[in-house]
Amino acid sequence: MKDKMLKYLLTSFLMLLLPGQVFSENSQFLHPLRISAGGLYSKIHVNGSIDENSEPSLYERNRNLSLEGEWKVMDYLSIGGGGGRTKYESSGNAPITQTDRWFGAIKFARETGNQSNGTLIGAGVKVFDRMIGQSPRYNAAPDLYIVRPNLAFGYRWNGLEILTELAIQSETNTSFREEPRQEFQRHYQAGLSLAYRISDNVNLYLEMEYREPYEKSITPWNRFWNVYPGFAWKPYGNGMISASFLVPIRMESTSWDHGLKLGYYHFF
Repeated sequence: MKDKMLKYLLTSFLMLLLPGQVFSENSQFLHPLRISAGGLYSKIHVNGSIDENSEPSLYERNRNLSLEGEWKVMDYLSIGGGGGRTKYESSGNAPITQTDRWFGAIKFARETGNQSNGTLIGAGVKVFDRMIGQSPRYNAAPDLYIVRPNLAFGYRWNGLEILTELAIQSETNTSFREEPRQEFQRHYQAGLSLAYRISDNVNLYLEMEYREPYEKSITPWNRFWNVYPGFAWKPYGNGMISASFLVPIRMESTSWDHGLKLGYYHFF
């Protein structure tokens, strides 16, 4: 009886939110290619990426395919989720294929302005499920969840757009507190996206991400500073194809030497 009542309440809630998706428009800001989007969208997003690292004694390659969806349920609110698969290869070892952590997300954003100029402020949180198996490259705890809150600020003026992101990511458990002799891995991350509309169908991007671990003795590998030049092309009204390249600025022992990310977006 309780299960039927819960399903009924959930269905009723989603039906109440449905009109908001039908009559709400997507953000007027261009969707970034690497950092988290600050605006609200109704979209399906497919990504394929490959990253490589070459050292005298080790060669690594990481290939990933992911799917993400977002649904703008109200003027200032969207929900989403996604997941993917990763294939990791390193010299002298057999390839490892693994399912990525699935995640759910909720995001709030407010935009002001007109077609040419405007501002954006947003906030959201992503919650990642426990990992299936052990990471072949990083010392991550597979039995812990991950929580990632973030803030976003944007400004657009004519064809130029600036979007910034500040985020904190932490491992956690169901009680949201560390047990004795347990230390959660945490890091801070800042992102910047510069986008320029060349035409109605072509956009240029220059993005950057910087990550710093909260405690270097716990997560010495979780640090990087990358720049991502890229572009996006709209072959038709609601679709977008993108490509961005990984260029490391600060090289760490676990940094990728180079990478390529291809994406397809369909907006509703």
